[in-house]
Amino acid sequence: MALTNEELIGFRQNRRKAIFRVASVFISLLVVAIMVFLVLRLVKRHSDIARRAEDAAERERQEFEANATTATPRVRRDDLPAGPRPAPREITPNVDILDMTVKSSIPRSTTPLVDGIPSEKSIENLDQKQAAIAEVLRQFFEARTVTQLIPLVRDSRRVRALMEEYHQRVPLKSRAWKGIGWSMPVEEPGYRFAYVQATFQDLPPMNLVVEETSSGFLVDWESSVQYSELGWKEFMATKPVQPKTFRVIASRAGGGATNAVVLTLKHPHEEGLLTGRFDPADPRFSSLMEQLEHSKWKDVPVILRLCYSGSDAPSDEVQIVGVEGKGWLILGERDRGL
Repeated sequence: MALTNEELIGFRQNRRKAIFRVASVFISLLVVAIMVFLVLRLVKRHSDIARRAEDAAERERQEFEANATTATPRVRRDDLPAGPRPAPREITPNVDILDMTVKSSIPRSTTPLVDGIPSEKSIENLDQKQAAIAEVLRQFFEARTVTQLIPLVRDSRRVRALMEEYHQRVPLKSRAWKGIGWSMPVEEPGYRFAYVQATFQDLPPMNLVVEETSSGFLVDWESSVQYSELGWKEFMATKPVQPKTFRVIASRAGGGATNAVVLTLKHPHEEGLLTGRFDPADPRFSSLMEQLEHSKWKDVPVILRLCYSGSDAPSDEVQIVGVEGKGWLILGERDRGL
């Protein structure tokens, strides 16, 4: 029997609705499948990143252990031969342990031993203090304001103004804390320092110096950000005659008068080479000479006070008028060169 026009129209409408429902179900399933695919891909990506980070940390740990095992083995006091023991020999503190230009490398062992006995000038039982150091570093990298950082940094009364000025120029970075990669005590008379690698979920590792104090561990903020008083390019452009403090990498340059030492200076991050000279006979620069000689005058991290002789001075020639601290670390007011 033939369909009437009304029945035919109704049949066509029902068919279109059925097709629409099927299409809707198909599109929904396709969207769900795409979402599942993206989620699985994201999970796999995070898993791969985490696995690579763990593999890198494990390789660094194995390299560190290998370096440690090849160093002079520790000897217990009970194992030392009977009889009078030789007087401890003088140890020259290392000054290259604060080179943070390579953020994720494992430095060589920096804790000298006196006749096989750990030095009393460094942190004892560092391996048992990892949790305390990790907690301080976690808070340090999770801080979002200078106020939050202050209780966590060493020499906070002096550096607070520096921190406020610096973080107006350079905002605090957000880092997803992971843990400590390696740590080692640092030999420095009168201080209990450790050199620590901090690792993150989302960024490359970073090397820092922490100090053990009576109130716990504190982070050396200045060396962690490689603080300088002025931007390197701004310094060259404005040519200030008032000395400014910079953390630089110094190497010996050729030429110069017989009574002057000429250095090539470069910034750890910004481009541009400068040359500076100083009088090695000047007692103000005795600590600078020690650091340069110890590191064989090549790529030595130092803190210098620099200025120009005048506005008409060449932009690549500066005056070295002072040196501070050791490496990129300021130990205290007594160590200032000025």
